Formats: sequence, C-alpha cells, structure tokens
Amino acid sequence: LRHEDMVTGKTNEIHVVPRLDNVNSVRAKGFVERTVHVSKELMQWYSAYLIDEYPEDIDCDFVFVVILAPGKGEIGTPLTYKSVDGLFRRLSKKTNIQVNPHLLRHTHGTELIRAGWDMSYVQKRLGHSNIQTTINTYIHLTDDDMNTEYQKYLERLKNHK
Repeated sequence: LRHEDMVTGKTNEIHVVPRLDNVNSVRAKGFVERTVHVSKELMQWYSAYLIDEYPEDIDCDFVFVVILAPGKGEIGTPLTYKSVDGLFRRLSKKTNIQVNPHLLRHTHGTELIRAGWDMSYVQKRLGHSNIQTTINTYIHLTDDDMNTEYQKYLERLKNHK
C-alpha cells in the first residue's frame, strides 16, 4: 500500500471472498483502480481487525481509523498522514528499526524480485505505469543478491556442458 492508500482506503473497496487467495481493488495514484492480490492470512487479519479493533458505533467507511489515543483524534475518524507517520515513528522507536510506510513498498518490491518475479509483474503489483519507476526507485538489490544470481548462472552453464 501507498501512504495515501492507508489514509483514503474505504471498507467497501475491499472484497473478502473465501478462497486461497483474494483479489482486492484499490485506487492508485491519479484515481486509477487496480487489483491487488493478497494472501488468505492477510484477509484473516483484516477480518479480525474489523471484528476486534474497529469501533462498532462509528459512522465511517474508512479502513484505517483512530482506535486508541484519546485526545489525539476522535475515535473512529480516519487516520491522517500525520497520524500514520506518528504510528510508524512510534514503531521505529519501539523496535529500534527505522521504518515508514513507503519502506514497506520498497521491501515488498525487492522481495518479489529476489523470489524470481519478472520485473513486469512487479511493476503491475506496485501499480507503476512506467517500468523504469520500478527498476530505478523500488528495487534494492545487494552484493549478496548479485552473487547469488551469478552463482545460479554459473550452475546453469555447468549443467549445459
């Protein structure tokens, strides 16, 4: 998800369908709708959030709302950019790991590449209209990644002789 998705996502945009994997639509930048496949486990977590955490007595259709923090926003109101940033700042302080919403997207893109996904699929998954955005901005491969791929290449060469 983009930072924007966390603030603007609405519950009616998520379709929980019982099956192994789920397909959901989100509005990308420029209000273009796209489909995002998520795991069964993520949908179970989302359902648990709605049942256990989402305030029952609110009239709000946003996915992420203020559920705690009296005095820092009315319970049941949509999260703001500032509140999302504050949440990640608190998580960073608590875990001693510097994290922000966009870092999660970067990590996801990099992990998809490491798992062998074709770049065009990663581009579509991240909702980029230009593959160069995916390549130049979101993929962070290390020297270890390069070495692993090179070793695979050498192994393929050896097996073809």
